[in-house]
Amino acid sequence: MTDKPKEAVFHILHDLPTNNDAFGPHQKIAETLATMITGPAETPDKDTDHAGYFVALEGGWGSGKSTVVKMLRDCLGKNKAIESQTIIFDAWAHSGDHLRRAFLEVLVHGLIAKNFLNDSEAWKEKLEKLSGRLGVTTQKRTPTFTTKAKCFGLSLLLMTIGGVFSTTALGKQEHIWDVSEYSWQIWISLGATFSPLIFLFVTWGWVRLFGSAEQIKNMNSTLLNHGEDKVTIETQSAPDPTSIEFQRIFQDAITEALSDPKRRLVLVVDNLDRIPPNDAMQVWRTLQTFIDKNEHDEQDWQGKLWTLVPYDRDNLKTTDSENNSLGHFEKIFDTSLHVPAPAPTLWQSFFKGLLSEAFPNEAPEDRAKVIDLMEAVGGLDYTPRNLKRIINNAGPIYIQWRSEFTLADVVYYVLRLRLPSLNPEQLNPTIVAVLGEKYLIKMDAIQFNAPIEIAREIQLISSIEIALKQGKSDNLQSLSKLSNNFKQLLAWTCQRHLPYWSGVAISSSACNLMTSGIWASLEPDQASKIRNVFISCFEQDRIDFLKTLPQSIVDLGKLSFINDICNKASISQVMIEELISLSEQINSFSNLKPSEFSKFIIYFTQEVHKTQPSIFDDEMINKICALDPIQKYNRPPDIDAFKVALSTHK
Repeated sequence: MTDKPKEAVFHILHDLPTNNDAFGPHQKIAETLATMITGPAETPDKDTDHAGYFVALEGGWGSGKSTVVKMLRDCLGKNKAIESQTIIFDAWAHSGDHLRRAFLEVLVHGLIAKNFLNDSEAWKEKLEKLSGRLGVTTQKRTPTFTTKAKCFGLSLLLMTIGGVFSTTALGKQEHIWDVSEYSWQIWISLGATFSPLIFLFVTWGWVRLFGSAEQIKNMNSTLLNHGEDKVTIETQSAPDPTSIEFQRIFQDAITEALSDPKRRLVLVVDNLDRIPPNDAMQVWRTLQTFIDKNEHDEQDWQGKLWTLVPYDRDNLKTTDSENNSLGHFEKIFDTSLHVPAPAPTLWQSFFKGLLSEAFPNEAPEDRAKVIDLMEAVGGLDYTPRNLKRIINNAGPIYIQWRSEFTLADVVYYVLRLRLPSLNPEQLNPTIVAVLGEKYLIKMDAIQFNAPIEIAREIQLISSIEIALKQGKSDNLQSLSKLSNNFKQLLAWTCQRHLPYWSGVAISSSACNLMTSGIWASLEPDQASKIRNVFISCFEQDRIDFLKTLPQSIVDLGKLSFINDICNKASISQVMIEELISLSEQINSFSNLKPSEFSKFIIYFTQEVHKTQPSIFDDEMINKICALDPIQKYNRPPDIDAFKVALSTHK
């Protein structure tokens, strides 16, 4: 492996259409489409059943269909003899929207941007009405007056009343200063008559003494202006337009946009194949309200309106064989062009360029090794999008672990995730030739996001688990030589996994630990951890002897290994009680001979007696000796000797 540069650099590759025809055929397809579109517009004929053309652009996912569309736009832009506009409607991005509104908005805004529509404001207003954002607004204004203005109005009313009363009173008295029964009426009526002046004078004085500078400056406004008006606004939204209204606006827009014979309009319905097939067909049926060639049979659009639909045929296949939705979908096209998969000899230079762009600081030989790996793997879909995604997925991992792994190592890890056929358990000679014999352990290290040494231990844990379950003590012994931390990993494996195994697997583990000699070599703390796991499994009924063990005398023999590991009187007692109960059902187990069972009981109880003699009281000893297999397959003197042996501790 070459020395790596000090600074790690990774540039994410954008999955955008490009002008660079990396694989050759894209530019030719775009030029072919451009030639068809820029040809002379045909004169409408009464016998012609449509006003525009439909073209299918078929190709696999990531084959470069969007690149063809971008190249087509550039080709049309270079042709000075016509004025063209390419409008792309992303069906996938708008699949959750009101499709007809979204389509018309994209269309109209695209035409306005190219100045194909004269009165842009009028068209924007039409869109507002279609979207329900523009409605009829009614505004009602109710004037209100200040308290001072209301008081002044009241004084004017009093002035009128006072004038009437003062005239009447003065007619009954010669002089105003005379004292008579009418004097009070005269003075009150005069006060009412001059009340507006009195109010104005008092207000002026109050403002001068206590008012603000602004109130003094605007004395008239303070005295006479009315307050803020109460405004009530009622808005009534326009009702949802019908499909006929949508279609009419579409026709008006296209008719105006294509009024000039030199104009061409290309509508691209993109990403239809990214929508689930049944939903995609529903989207297509909705859009056909506008673009169906049979809906605009008398329009002067022939040769000037082109609808281009890029799609992956496999992604639009539905399970609805009766309706044959894909067949109906494809009937609308006048012609189709196919975007082929890249030729094997063409993808390499393209991929080499992508590697240089994404990893500019990496050595050329390291990038070349990635191409060698891609050839060795084979079976890949060498489309531009797939190649970019492989690099984009590998980049972050490589930047993180570039000191541990080569770029080719990381790329292979990404490929292994994408290709189930790459068996992670077996060495592949063609991959070994590129990555070396240790590539599998590298894959584990990347998977667990850990250094190689830690990955080896993780891999060893998996091997320990298999060896314990399968009852192969030789395998367990071989594994113990692979790591100095084997015993710690063994204890960790038993603690984490043993409680979730079946009774048979737990018993096999005990057998392997004992017969391999591993158990005897454990440190006390390690043995204690494993012992506690077995005891816990036993106490929680994870080891059900009556259901899982008595298939043969070998299975029963595993009881002694569990007993040796647990080394606990209560567990030994339960085991013996299980055996006593099992002897009563011995005839129901075809693979377990009563004579062998008799020998095992004698052997097992003697082994337990060596370490746990206190559990053998007279009642248990009598039960064991009275068992049918013991009585049937042993002579009375031997039974008596066996009974005495179990009682020697007393």
